[in-house]
Amino acid sequence: TFHRGKAEFAVTFNAAADNNVAFGLNSLASGSLTGTNNTSFGSGSLSNVNSGSRNIAVGKDAGNVLTTGTGNVLLGNNTDASALGDNYAIAIGDNAVAGAGGIAIGRNVTAGAAELAIGNMTLTSGNSTGTAQLPIKINGVQYYINIFTA
Repeated sequence: TFHRGKAEFAVTFNAAADNNVAFGLNSLASGSLTGTNNTSFGSGSLSNVNSGSRNIAVGKDAGNVLTTGTGNVLLGNNTDASALGDNYAIAIGDNAVAGAGGIAIGRNVTAGAAELAIGNMTLTSGNSTGTAQLPIKINGVQYYINIFTA
């Protein structure tokens, strides 16, 4: 990696940590890295991953909460999974955060586990009691849309 015209340390070498790619100062730089197939672009991205695998982080400090999570896709500065061991979170947009299996799209958007959050709109799985409904959360307020078949 290059930083201000000079080569900088990016990924810690560990024979058990195969197929990791890192670009950026302190990117994928955990001293105990054993995870495999991680891709990290940006200063501080995936900086704490140790046994996590198949994570992709692009942006300054993207994915720096993760240590053991797997299969996360984090695009944007300070994007992250909500917990150190979350799996399959997708966060796109500066400061976006997604829980395990969640998808957050937009700046400063947060999605919980298995939720979809787009801008100020959040879709969650499950029903309210009664008829089939699509739960939707707008600006933190939960609503249910009735679904009818034709």
